[in-house]
Amino acid sequence: MKKLVRQILNSRLGLKLRDITNFYPPLFSYQYQEQFLSSDLFIWRTDKNLETIFKASDILNKFYNIKSKLFFNFFSSDGEFILSKELEFENGISELIINENFLGVAGYGTFCVFNIPIEKHSELLKVTNRCYIGYGRNKAFSMVHGNLNALMVKDPYVSLDDLINHIKPAITSRKSNFEYHIQKKPSTNTTVSYYFANPLDRIINININNKFLSIKPLGCGFITFEKIFSSKPHIIKSDFCFARPILINETKGFLDCHHG
Repeated sequence: MKKLVRQILNSRLGLKLRDITNFYPPLFSYQYQEQFLSSDLFIWRTDKNLETIFKASDILNKFYNIKSKLFFNFFSSDGEFILSKELEFENGISELIINENFLGVAGYGTFCVFNIPIEKHSELLKVTNRCYIGYGRNKAFSMVHGNLNALMVKDPYVSLDDLINHIKPAITSRKSNFEYHIQKKPSTNTTVSYYFANPLDRIINININNKFLSIKPLGCGFITFEKIFSSKPHIIKSDFCFARPILINETKGFLDCHHG
């Protein structure tokens, strides 16, 4: 009986009903979609003379033999829309440098990017392209891969003009008390910043060792610890189930980025 109940709850219909009713909702909403395109909610930085580099591979061409373009939407740290951009692939790779000249803003914020098919195809598309992002100065970047399948588009063939209206959270918005322990203690001579993005339709709250942060939908924020002298580990507490940060360590102007 338990096995049958489990099979029903984990079926596509069961997952959808769990998500709608908020009864043990699935972690990722795309689990019950017939097809989808997903994206991380990446963080860009152009403050302090920093540049952000983004690199992606042509997943649709490699696995589906379908030509596609990359389509970006950029947002401020408060989740306000800034601009959109299309980008083509060259030899299976696409790269974008994000700086103050490109965005017209010296600061930080978020962006999402989707592989949009150029022509319709009969095959159902399920794409989770994590991509790579890096931060640095003078063309020297510290790189990390995408953090999370954060956002999705259910219709891969939506028009580019209307794409922004079809972007939905790909992860549950269920509230609870979640706690994460950072495994590696930062060096005592390093300034470490924890950057968080919010892919949900609600505000999320973060607490690291009694430093607090609230982030609006599609926005981002950070908590910084300067020159850490305490051996006390950093513990992330949040009402968001996947509050996984990008850690940016800075020592004498040099950056080192990695996941929390």
